[in-house]
Amino acid sequence: MNREYSNESAYNEEEEAYINPNEKLPISNHEYLNCDAFIQEVFDYKAIRAKYEIEPDTLTIIKAIGKGYFSDVHVGMLSMPTLSIAVAVKTSQMKTGAMNAEESEDILRRQRQALKDELSIFAHLQSSSVGGHENVLKLLGAITTVKTSFCILTEYCECGSLDSFLQAKWKNGAFEDELIFDPKDNEKVWKNQHDPNWADSYQSRRDQGLVTTSDLMWFALQIARAMQFLAAMNVIHRDIAVRNVLLKSDFTLKVADFGLSRKLKENDDNSYYCGQKGTALPIRYIAPESLKSGRFSITSEYWSFGVVVWELFTFAEQQPYSVEFDKYENNLQFYDFLAQHLSSGHRLSLPGYVPQQM
Repeated sequence: MNREYSNESAYNEEEEAYINPNEKLPISNHEYLNCDAFIQEVFDYKAIRAKYEIEPDTLTIIKAIGKGYFSDVHVGMLSMPTLSIAVAVKTSQMKTGAMNAEESEDILRRQRQALKDELSIFAHLQSSSVGGHENVLKLLGAITTVKTSFCILTEYCECGSLDSFLQAKWKNGAFEDELIFDPKDNEKVWKNQHDPNWADSYQSRRDQGLVTTSDLMWFALQIARAMQFLAAMNVIHRDIAVRNVLLKSDFTLKVADFGLSRKLKENDDNSYYCGQKGTALPIRYIAPESLKSGRFSITSEYWSFGVVVWELFTFAEQQPYSVEFDKYENNLQFYDFLAQHLSSGHRLSLPGYVPQQM
């Protein structure tokens, strides 16, 4: 799974902090400002365990289905007294190489902490009055009491990641452009404006395995709804991209991968999260102001959503700024270039299949 980050290592993380305009209080993953903060986190985590912890012998790992930057994903079977269901299982990823035992254990400890942080975000999102959102991946359980089996269980999306789905459709010529050029108006119009039966044959196109312009817009709307829900829950994703969106067979999307997500302070419209230099981030999707300041807020997520829409209408054939990136030897050089490139007013080129209304 290719993606460029602002540094080469996922484990060279320095202190990060919740920030608002009136204070700056650095908090690392393992340090707390006071006992109350520590006690609250322990209390919250115990509540998560009580609700989501499963017995290890109820989970059977079947096969690997994905490899991320920080973790691996498998499909498994969760067997309960009343039912058995397919689940996605996210586990720590071994990246220890030639490290000694102490270094290897430190890496695995950090990975487990990352999964624990992601678990907390999942649990927070499902603590809403409606119990989550239909376009956000659902947490089903976790194993946190066995160090060697630490994992998160989520619903299984049989069609996989949206980027792979779109790439396959484009490669196989399975895209139906619903925009046609109207010489009378000298612009592109929707086919249903010229063919009254076009809308009625939608299911037929779906049965043929086609993806249409309307489908791409439907995908964009679902992702927007998911991000609106995250904002309402004071969560910034920080890694929204089509590779981190999963697809069900009925074309329902699920925003996933909350490994970089953070919860902002509640009831504070000016709050933002500040990640210090050294934290690995997907720089191609980051807003210009966040590239320069390292600060992330609900509004900086809007930019990332715009990049995702660009990906949708280019069928994820290439990553954003791929042409520009080819000129640079490493991520650090590209980071400096991209910050200046965007500050100078340059933007991604408009995809050819985007409706004029967008």
